Amino acid sequence: MAVTLPLILLCIDYLILSQQKIKGVVKNFFRLHLGFIIILLIYFLMRCFSIGWEFMKLQIALPINSGYYWRILTVIRTLINYIRLLVFPYGLKFLYVPALAKSLLEPDIILGIIVLSGLIILAIKSLKKSVIITFSILWFFITILPVSNIFTKGHLFAERCLYMPSVGFCVAIGFLFYQLSKYKPKMSFLN
Repeated sequence: MAVTLPLILLCIDYLILSQQKIKGVVKNFFRLHLGFIIILLIYFLMRCFSIGWEFMKLQIALPINSGYYWRILTVIRTLINYIRLLVFPYGLKFLYVPALAKSLLEPDIILGIIVLSGLIILAIKSLKKSVIITFSILWFFITILPVSNIFTKGHLFAERCLYMPSVGFCVAIGFLFYQLSKYKPKMSFLN
């Protein structure tokens, strides 16, 4: 999960430190980002030389011939299940065996597309008004990226993969409680 740190730092720099100005990010690049990117490249090279590119290859046998289209549909199903676990953490298990997507018209795939599209639209619309919401959504998507199976094929679903992405969710909930307490004096205890 730590491989996402350079992207998270770029988001912090662009959204908060540079106040959404690319010129500021470029100015800060050598001072704030280059060291982390070099460390990440060294990590990938060391990993490649020690175990090869095996970490980028298939780690489990999938029950169907999973082309990229089917994999993306399964990723959508998996992401919506991760979001469900953040909002409603019930039915927790040690081992999940999620069903692979078979059609674009499955109800949870359609719901996943709607929810994920809604989050992306919310992140874009919040860019001018509330950078914290945009940052929280970006944090979730960036930190879930290594385990989302978009680029690699590995385990399909595991609760432990939500540790880092849940930080973005918690920041968003804290910010929403703060906003609610600011506008509703009776709810100041939320602050």
